[in-house]
Amino acid sequence: MIEELNRGVKTDLYEAQPTNAWLTLSRACDLRCKFCYGKDTGFSIKDSMSLEQALASLDMCEEMGIKNLTLIGGEPLIWPHLIGFLKITKERGFKVAIATNGMRFADDDFWNDFVAVKPDIVGVSIKGVTPEMLEKVAGSTKANNVEIAIKRLVAEYEGIGIHAVYSDLITFDDLKVLCEKTKSWGSSYVSISFATSIVNNDNSSTTDNHTLDMIRIKEFTQRFDELSEVYQGHIQIEPQLPMCYFDAEFIERLIEGNKLSNGCFVNTRSGVVFDTNLDALVCNSIYGEKLGVYKKDFSNGAELLSYLNSSGVKDVFKELSKYPSEECGNCRYNKNCRGGCVVNWQHLDPPTIKGVK
Repeated sequence: MIEELNRGVKTDLYEAQPTNAWLTLSRACDLRCKFCYGKDTGFSIKDSMSLEQALASLDMCEEMGIKNLTLIGGEPLIWPHLIGFLKITKERGFKVAIATNGMRFADDDFWNDFVAVKPDIVGVSIKGVTPEMLEKVAGSTKANNVEIAIKRLVAEYEGIGIHAVYSDLITFDDLKVLCEKTKSWGSSYVSISFATSIVNNDNSSTTDNHTLDMIRIKEFTQRFDELSEVYQGHIQIEPQLPMCYFDAEFIERLIEGNKLSNGCFVNTRSGVVFDTNLDALVCNSIYGEKLGVYKKDFSNGAELLSYLNSSGVKDVFKELSKYPSEECGNCRYNKNCRGGCVVNWQHLDPPTIKGVK
């Protein structure tokens, strides 16, 4: 897959110095988001880490000096070992974030168990706030669970906000309703990203692409202030698309207002992603691309760190860190953008996108 990406201009190559680890606890999920990068995994609960494997990942992280963990899925809240594992991470001094859709927080018993061992950070991604919106995006009508989840999180975590993905499955007005309702439920801020391409399990192509066209992007930039007003300016944008999709004036406003989130760790090599079987992945969105195989390429943290800095792995990131075109290299926003999410370049063609002037 990597060699198929339209990224042809060499950039700097970084040494792997991971400070964060992403643990894919399970591929199972209680929603079926149409833009989900993992939809080809089958969402099977059998494709999950055992508790023994999860503890082995902690050992490797400690050996590499990593103390920051992000628990991901699938949906990590339905991983059967979660509560016990969270207790262990606390005892071992890890700082833990969890990326979740939050649906299971509506379960009273689970919520009480979760709060007793709560992680440091909860990043909750909201797919819809009405039954109609949630069903259209994620195949569920349980929008009441979303409200319960947010209100419970707000009561437990000071200053917590929500994340939303803007795709062609919803309108801008839907997105505004999502912001209005989540704000009314107590959310302090909103972070908005844009749907990216979905990579098939064999990494050969993309499928069910729900990215926005240029007309929808233009509408977003023109009406952005409506969303910002709802959240009283507490709004962040995670572009993921190339910044030349947006007007230069809009990009400048985001940068000046500190409303533009940082780029992907793939470009900085500041993290490592563990799959459910402890294989190392290039990125959780490119789950079929094994960077290294556990018990073959590495068996402990020292071996993994050495492997991540081997010439073969460096060549992988050398390819990934290339700019898509010469215009990208000359663009004044290239440090903020770097061409956006790499998976988009399976269907984007650099000559069709003009650099921001």
